[in-house]
Amino acid sequence: MQRLLPWINAVAIPVLAGLCVVQWWHDRDVQLRLRQCREELSRSHAERQELETRLEQTQADLELFRGRYQASEQRVAGLTTELHQRTEQWERCMAEAGQTRAALTNWMEAVRLRDEKLEEAASRILELNTRLEELADRYRQCVTNHQALVEQYQRLQQRQDSHGRHGEHRQGPPPGERRRDSPGAD
Repeated sequence: MQRLLPWINAVAIPVLAGLCVVQWWHDRDVQLRLRQCREELSRSHAERQELETRLEQTQADLELFRGRYQASEQRVAGLTTELHQRTEQWERCMAEAGQTRAALTNWMEAVRLRDEKLEEAASRILELNTRLEELADRYRQCVTNHQALVEQYQRLQQRQDSHGRHGEHRQGPPPGERRRDSPGAD
């Protein structure tokens, strides 16, 4: 047994050394994997932090977008209402414009008719003025003729009166009376 021990030692020492080397390689491999896992975990934590930051920013942007979207929706609703009001106002204006055009056309026709009537009235007034001048001329002529006849009558009366004094034997109306057949007698 004593002789066997050195052989066992000679075989066991290299086996133990081999086991140690294998164990060392295994530990080294495990340590490298552990380091890689820790680095990967560290990178994953960094990526996770970055993703969480981006997520928070995206959520903040989403809230901002929602707020802007709601404000836009309200603005669109307000603009739509204003557009409907403006459209109604425009339609009223167009209707009023049509009524105004019709009223203007009627008014222009009335003015045209009035102008025609005024021209007719002016023409009639000119005719009546001409006729009035003619009548005035005839009246002046009548007045002149009447005055001439009155003067002639007065001369005849004077002559008759003067003849009547000279020849009282003539019969005639008494002085101050007219004869029935003399001009101006009724």
